[in-house]
Amino acid sequence: MRNNLKAAIVTSLTQRVPMMTLRPLLHGRVTIFLLHRLSNTRTAKDSVTTDTIFATLALLRRAGATFISLEDLFDQLESGHEPCPGSVAFTIDDGFQDQANIAEAILNGGAKPTIFLISGFIDGANWPWDDQLSFCISNARTGRLRIETLAIDMDISSPQQKKYTSVALQNLIKSMPWTQAANTLEAIYECVGCHPPRTPPPQYAPMTWDQIRGLERVGVKFAPHSVTHRITSRLTETEVQDEISESWKRLRSELSDPLQVYAWPTGRNSDFSERNAITAKALGMRGAVAVNNNYADLTKLSQDQMRLFSLSRFALSGDISDNLQYGTAIERLKQLIRFQF
Repeated sequence: MRNNLKAAIVTSLTQRVPMMTLRPLLHGRVTIFLLHRLSNTRTAKDSVTTDTIFATLALLRRAGATFISLEDLFDQLESGHEPCPGSVAFTIDDGFQDQANIAEAILNGGAKPTIFLISGFIDGANWPWDDQLSFCISNARTGRLRIETLAIDMDISSPQQKKYTSVALQNLIKSMPWTQAANTLEAIYECVGCHPPRTPPPQYAPMTWDQIRGLERVGVKFAPHSVTHRITSRLTETEVQDEISESWKRLRSELSDPLQVYAWPTGRNSDFSERNAITAKALGMRGAVAVNNNYADLTKLSQDQMRLFSLSRFALSGDISDNLQYGTAIERLKQLIRFQF
């Protein structure tokens, strides 16, 4: 009942006339959506399907949203123009095979997405460590994960417990310097009796460069997202430079016109630092995107251009009402009511 009421309220507010009234609240703010994987479970609350994407695009357009590419956003900012209130951009992270379908759905819906690529993943040199961890927990040969030296003792006897454990362990490892993180991952694999294969299983397969070039020809933009997907703030300065410069170099060598904007791996505030942002700028990046479930705030760029290196994004939800809220001024209205200026 509560969800139905929420959907009804959001739908009524996102009609074009109410949105025109509320749109000034979005002065200096842009919605940038982030997508990861398509869901195989259409009934799951958090499932993102192509139907979800099409419906979100159609309803946002009806509400008067202006779809822009990330490249258009940076071009406008660098020319001194503020994007019109109600501008919405779409991004996709990593470069998994099924993300080609996401990109095509967004294109068919009238928007131009940007895909941030893990270059080493596309090259076949690695696959994301967090997905390796999830794979090994899912295929554990034991019902309990116990590592006394790390104070880890977790039930992994059911699919639900395995999912919970994977998320908890990912968050733990994100807090560690990479050398410690790598050792911890190895200890987990030993304990559960499963090591990640060198080549990712089919459900974790990356796109190919040929496939990427085909998408580029029809309007999808591509940008760097590191070489290995390790957490930037947990690396040495030399490693940070290599992750940014080498991923950018690979995209330039394989594609016609990649976008010089970086996506911080995982992208929480704790996952990158001001020093990392300065490094990215020195290496030629025009800006960078984070993941903080908020609007990209452009209001203070004139005083601090480094704010371009921490532009927030909203994770696209399986709940279309949430997407309408984030893609319009409704979320901003809620923020102001909560005194979040």
